[in-house]
Amino acid sequence: MRRFVLSLSTLALCCSLQLASAASGGVPMDPSFTYQGRLTYKGAAIDGPADLTFKLYDAASGGHAIGQAIAVPAFPVDKGLVAIDLNFGQNAFGAQQRWIEISVNGVTLSPRQAVRPAPVAAYALSGNAGPAGPAGPMGLPGPMGPVGPQGATGPAGDAGPAGPAGDIGPAGPAGAPGAVGPVGPAGVAGAVGPAGPMGPAGPAGMMGPMGMMGPMGPVGAAGPAGPAGDVGPAGPQGLAGDIGPAGPQGDVGPAGPQGDVGPEGPEGPAGSTGPQGAPGDSNVHFFSATADAASICGATADRFVLADATLDARPDALVVVTTVMQLDSSDPLPAAGSTYVAYYNTGSDVECPAGQWILRQINAGTPSLPNGQKFSVMYTLPVL
Repeated sequence: MRRFVLSLSTLALCCSLQLASAASGGVPMDPSFTYQGRLTYKGAAIDGPADLTFKLYDAASGGHAIGQAIAVPAFPVDKGLVAIDLNFGQNAFGAQQRWIEISVNGVTLSPRQAVRPAPVAAYALSGNAGPAGPAGPMGLPGPMGPVGPQGATGPAGDAGPAGPAGDIGPAGPAGAPGAVGPVGPAGVAGAVGPAGPMGPAGPAGMMGPMGMMGPMGPVGAAGPAGPAGDVGPAGPQGLAGDIGPAGPQGDVGPAGPQGDVGPEGPEGPAGSTGPQGAPGDSNVHFFSATADAASICGATADRFVLADATLDARPDALVVVTTVMQLDSSDPLPAAGSTYVAYYNTGSDVECPAGQWILRQINAGTPSLPNGQKFSVMYTLPVL
């Protein structure tokens, strides 16, 4: 919005303020007057239409409005000059001071301008010239004079804001080559080019190191049998194999060593008399021995060492003793029901000397073989 500065000329009340004469009686004062002023914007005169509004007040600020506001729309302003007739009513003026407020295009100008009426005579009477009246109001501004000479240069003003960036100028001439910069990072590997033509064969190179053993080839055809080689040393014991099927019945092996005599079992019932047996063979044998204290062994004195006896039996045979008799008596020793066996002590009987034939009483009780007494033993050998 443009801000207007109104340069006012001296206000003139053109006619109308009639003075009362003695002959004609009182004549009322005409309230109309002509307002003249100059309208400028930034020191330059305004041309063109402008909406003007005039108000009359009884004070320079505030106060009361007198009469109705006068609106003059689209007033033709010519070179900034404004001259317009105004009338705020019969009682607008008297002897009091008045102030006029002007608005241009809705903008109120300040300050208010003082307005004072100047009375004029409506009629001239003949007579002598009266004294000179007071000086009239200032007339309208004259035309603009010629441009004056160039004034002195004023002090430098404050720096204004930066203007917008200008257009890019033309390229300048090429500068001198700069120093060589550091080596940049390696670029991305380019695509593999096409294979070139094969060159001539080079000289034969040195034999390279032996390569790794290749995979085993297929089994070849069997060759002719070679001569039998020497028997190699026995290899380590292999793992136990699965149990094979039962083989054929083997031959009867030799008799094992004499085992310990087991405890005597209970006496069985008497059997019936069997049939007459066949004539006996020469399997019945006799020997004699002397019973003395040195010949007795065993924790219960139930064994006798037959040191001077000679048995017709192998050392691994179990001799079945059938009868033990004293030589100086026909009574058997000991009482009926006792059982004896004879065996060759290979060392398993630790209570008797090894390498001797031993006569052992199986049933309970201590043998009654007096010291130094001779006795006879009848025995049979197992049939092999």
